[in-house]
Amino acid sequence: MTAQDTARPLLAPHRLDEVEGWFFDADRFLFGWLLTHQRAHGVRGDLLELGVYKGKSAILIGYHAADGERFTVCDLFDADEAPDDSTATEMRVYHPTLTRQVFEADHLRFHHRLPS
Repeated sequence: MTAQDTARPLLAPHRLDEVEGWFFDADRFLFGWLLTHQRAHGVRGDLLELGVYKGKSAILIGYHAADGERFTVCDLFDADEAPDDSTATEMRVYHPTLTRQVFEADHLRFHHRLPS
């Protein structure tokens, strides 16, 4: 359990396939290994994810936030304007489904609290 979740997880991490996105088995293994390895070697600090789409990787990262650490996610949820052409292209493709509400609903299926 993490600082975010003092109760039993709502859904186990192996259920991440139920969340739409591109965080594949190899990605999950490497993220999990790295975060576990850092914790075992005393690495501490706040966590930040830039670009969360529907939250698949954020859900996994949330399991590794320890007491006193803040987990923050950042995305262009519901943004009307993109800061550059590259982002504008992404927003045209994903805008209808890239909403804060979708991310939060997915995250709350696995955790009891939302990240910052």
